[in-house]
Amino acid sequence: MTMSTPVLLVAIGRQLQVEYSPTAGESLPTEIEELLAQLVALEADRRESAEFETMHPAAALPKRPS
Repeated sequence: MTMSTPVLLVAIGRQLQVEYSPTAGESLPTEIEELLAQLVALEADRRESAEFETMHPAAALPKRPS
C-alpha cells in the first residue's frame, strides 16, 4: 500500500525530529549561520526568477541587438 504525501511527510518529520533533536538545540558557529543565510537568499532569488519567467516568458528570451 502506498502512503499519501502528507502522511509520508509527517513520518519523515517525526523521524528527523527523533534523530536530530539533540543537535538542533546547539547553536551553529557564526560562519555556518552566515553561509546558511546566503544559501537561503540565493534559493529565494532563484525561485523568484523562475516564477517571474513562468509568468512572463518573453522576459526570459535573449535580447536582440539593435
